[in-house]
Amino acid sequence: MLPTDEDLYRTVTFGIPTTTMPPFVDVLTERERRDVVAYIKSFSNNFETMPPAEPITIGEEPEATAQSIAEGKSIYMINACWTCHGSTGKGAGEAASSLKDVWGQKIRPVDFTLGKYKGGNDNRSIFRTINTGLTGTPMPSYAESFSYGSDSVHLPPTLSKAYADVEIAQLRAYLQSQPTQEEISNMPDSAKVSLTDRRAWALVHYVNSLSREPGLWHRLFVEDTEVTNDR
Repeated sequence: MLPTDEDLYRTVTFGIPTTTMPPFVDVLTERERRDVVAYIKSFSNNFETMPPAEPITIGEEPEATAQSIAEGKSIYMINACWTCHGSTGKGAGEAASSLKDVWGQKIRPVDFTLGKYKGGNDNRSIFRTINTGLTGTPMPSYAESFSYGSDSVHLPPTLSKAYADVEIAQLRAYLQSQPTQEEISNMPDSAKVSLTDRRAWALVHYVNSLSREPGLWHRLFVEDTEVTNDR
């Protein structure tokens, strides 16, 4: 789907962390940034023939708690986020070395421990990225992945290579506490939305919990290097 004008404006304004795209919020006025957006759109005929995606609705964020972070870890495991981003979020999962963008260039998964994300660093931006994905990258939309039932999740054998037995046991206990697929199907729409939103925010809270303050070496030699660098 095409980005909205606000998507493009946000990128021009804040840049793309972990890449060489800088922010222009202190360089260009708002009018100038919107003019840049209009000019960028002139490069592709798609903006004349295709409608942009509908902006997703982002509700009020619940409080981050130990429980929501723990649930987020289970969701991270269920959705196989660890296969790319690694079990500790450092971007070193089993599939990390084989990822490529739509141009065929190698691309590294984001290292969550750095606390910097291409779509924005605040929780609402992380929520948006999880639900929309990142076009051009291997990061898909997970908007439809939060309605799983306790009986519809099948854990892969390779999970035991990434996580300790106690962590897998905690995941199984979490699944046993969740409603079945039939129970979810019989929920009113408002309850389904509440359930999927809670799970999406829990994943956001877990991802954020992985952030660590980078050291001097990283700030000097690693930050703001292009994500698609082949290393």
